[in-house]
Amino acid sequence: MHGRSDQAESFFSSRTKLFIQTVHSTEIHRLIEEQAIDIGFAFTLHKSKSVISRPLYKEDMVLVCHKDARFVDTGSTEDLDEMKEIRSTVSSDFEIWHRRRFAGFMSCHVTVGTVSMLSRLLEEPGAWTIVTRSVADLFARSNPDLAVVPFVQDPPPERIAYLLFYRYPRPWAEQMSNEFLEDVIDLIEKSPELELC
Repeated sequence: MHGRSDQAESFFSSRTKLFIQTVHSTEIHRLIEEQAIDIGFAFTLHKSKSVISRPLYKEDMVLVCHKDARFVDTGSTEDLDEMKEIRSTVSSDFEIWHRRRFAGFMSCHVTVGTVSMLSRLLEEPGAWTIVTRSVADLFARSNPDLAVVPFVQDPPPERIAYLLFYRYPRPWAEQMSNEFLEDVIDLIEKSPELELC
């Protein structure tokens, strides 16, 4: 945690003005096309002639459930109740994997728009979800009754974060963005669950 606080300090002491906001990937692409923002990060890509994307980092997906759940010992999807799955939107590759891996499941009954909604829902007995390793570890730290279970066989596709930027960046924006990205890359390198692309 020491490295992360140092990193936060460098963001606050920087001469670069940061405006950090969470929006859907479609909106991020639009804002870059309009040059309302200089760079963005997204998990979903959209076709655009003026927005360039580069893979930034990738991360494993894991299952989170109560530590007493039978799945923790068996690793068998037959021990998961399809009615207790909490889904979040991940990617089309993940959806294809999920339909194949959980072929007997008819449909999900609870879908959330953001992972911040998941932690409270996981308190329900028998509830489970599939999220990135960093999110799972965060949940497990805040709730010791949760277990983080990696997929030993047939894991879901890794989640990839992309850096987005305008094809013809403004010179001053490019320099400031590069300085900011150096700090972002340093932060990623210090996070054991993330792997630079």
